[in-house]
Amino acid sequence: LTVIAALHLIACAILFGDFGQAFAFDALAELAVPADRALAAVRELSRMLGDVVAGQVLDVTGASHTREAVETMHRLKTSSYTTRTPLVLGAILAGASRETCEALRAAGDPLGVAFQLSDDLLGTFGDPEKTGKSARNDLRRGKRTALVAELEDDRAARQLLPRVLGVEDAPDEEVDALVARMVEGGAKARVEARIAALLDESRARIAALRLRDEGTELLLGAVDMLGARRE
Repeated sequence: LTVIAALHLIACAILFGDFGQAFAFDALAELAVPADRALAAVRELSRMLGDVVAGQVLDVTGASHTREAVETMHRLKTSSYTTRTPLVLGAILAGASRETCEALRAAGDPLGVAFQLSDDLLGTFGDPEKTGKSARNDLRRGKRTALVAELEDDRAARQLLPRVLGVEDAPDEEVDALVARMVEGGAKARVEARIAALLDESRARIAALRLRDEGTELLLGAVDMLGARRE
C-alpha cells in the first residue's frame, strides 16, 4: 500500500467507528421504553464514549507507567464498554433503581479490568494459533501493559526494556529474555494474582446486589468464564 492509500484506510476506519456510534444512538432512540429511561440510556452511552476516548489517549501516548495508572486506563477504556456500561444500560432500560444501577457499575468495574489484564497476559504468553496474534507483538509495539509496569523496579528488566519495548525490529532473543524475566522476577505471577483479586471483588459485589437467583447465577457465571479465559 502507498502512504496515501494507507491514510485513506485509516480515515475510513475512523469514520466507520463514528457511523457505528450514530447507529447506537439511533437504536436507543427507537426503543419502546419510557422517555426518561431512553434519555438515561443515552446519557450512559455518552459517558461510556467519553471514558473510552480518555482511556485510549492514555494508551496511545504511553502515559501509564505504574500498575495503578495501567488500571486507570483499563477502567476508562476496556471496563467501560465491556462490562460496566452493558450492565448499567440493561438495568436502566429495565427500570432498575439508581442504587441498583450504581451497584451493577461497581460490580462490573473490577471485572472489566480483570478482562483486560487477562488479555495483556495472553498478548505475551498466549498461543498465537489460538489468540490470532504474535505472542511478542505487544512488546515490540511498545504497549504499556501491567506486565511492563511490574518491571519498573526490576533492575535486570530495566536493562532490556529500552532495547525491546517499542522497538519493532528487536531481536527475538532479547524479546524472549524480557519475557523470561517477567516470569523469573514474578511480574507474571503478580498480574495473575491481581486478576484473581479483581474477580473475587466482582463476585462479592454481585453477591451483595440482592438480585433474583437467576440474575445472580448469570453474572457469577460470566465472572467464572472470564476467570477461566486462556485464549
